[in-house]
Amino acid sequence: MGHRFDPTILREYDIRGIVGQTLSAADARAIGRAYATTLIEAGGNRVAVGYDGRLTSPELEASLVDGLAEEGADVVRIGRGPTPMLYYASATLGVDGGIMVTGSHNPPDHNGFKFVFQGKSFYGTAIQKLGETAQALARASESTRGQISHRAIREEYVARLARDYLGDRPLTVAWDAGNGATGEVVQEILWGDQLMVVLAREVLARHPGAPILADVKASQVLFDEIARMGGRPVMAATGHSLIKAKLAELSAPLAGEMSGHIFFADGYYGFDDATYVAVRLLGILSRSRHSLVELRDQLPVVVNTPELRFACAESRKFEVVNEVRERLRRVRAEMTDIDGVRVRTPDGWWLLRASNTQAVLVARAESESEEGLVRLKREIAAELAASGVEFPDQ
Repeated sequence: MGHRFDPTILREYDIRGIVGQTLSAADARAIGRAYATTLIEAGGNRVAVGYDGRLTSPELEASLVDGLAEEGADVVRIGRGPTPMLYYASATLGVDGGIMVTGSHNPPDHNGFKFVFQGKSFYGTAIQKLGETAQALARASESTRGQISHRAIREEYVARLARDYLGDRPLTVAWDAGNGATGEVVQEILWGDQLMVVLAREVLARHPGAPILADVKASQVLFDEIARMGGRPVMAATGHSLIKAKLAELSAPLAGEMSGHIFFADGYYGFDDATYVAVRLLGILSRSRHSLVELRDQLPVVVNTPELRFACAESRKFEVVNEVRERLRRVRAEMTDIDGVRVRTPDGWWLLRASNTQAVLVARAESESEEGLVRLKREIAAELAASGVEFPDQ
């Protein structure tokens, strides 16, 4: 009765695969059984479950729920919604865990699962342990089957989001929740690390000296501005589960990633919720004499690349980063290696890391001048070439 997953779907932060190839409804059921077993052994048994708008999500959610109940867990189904709504349910419904069926930002034929476990992130070795637990599953007893209930939570969640809007003047705001070409334009003017500067200013006014977290991809401007405003900048590994865990560990009021995942513990629950962040940002703008563009223009001017992602075999991507790290150590380069390598030079800094969710390498560079940025990108290209990888952006 044991179940064996395709090994590529058990990722660092979550479970993701290609539906019909590496991920199936049978996998979803086994995930439910393995998670329920793990949760019950830890003293819990009540799980909230939600799913996103992908066409394959309803079938996977139904199989997941069946697996959870089969092993004796009581399931609260909250229906379709954004991942933060599942996090909200996990924080407010008195449940012991939560699972979201979602493929996140992966292509349409992908899907997967994100987890909350007794109020904390569930990732890394815990994800791998689910695979081991699934392989050891025996036939479940019908007498232990858990109860399944439905809870419409969307209106409550929306009301909670709106509660923290503290504006002084009316704003005209356009909301675009789609995946249209406008996204490419917005990406050019509203990066997550720039928004973090605006948000951190308000948070640090209430929490002077507090730690503010940002991931290794974030601009040096963000870390410098946090320090200038009296905060304690903390660089952390990229990944929503890792950031969320570090936020809790340091009791930090705010954390964020260059990708736009932003986590508020100041007045909220410490998980990443884009809609809540938008509400807080709108409140700041409503109380400010400056527009968002003007606030952005007050930041020091730097030139940088976006997040550069390029294909590298799953079996090779971490090896490449390790090879680069060892070469840099031999020449005593100034670097941070908490997540890949982030290297400082007189021209600025550059980053190389392996994605934990896809078969790609990720690079980024930042300088005070265009000429410096060119030199930084040449450094990245040279290190990759030494490991037999071609850097596509030169």
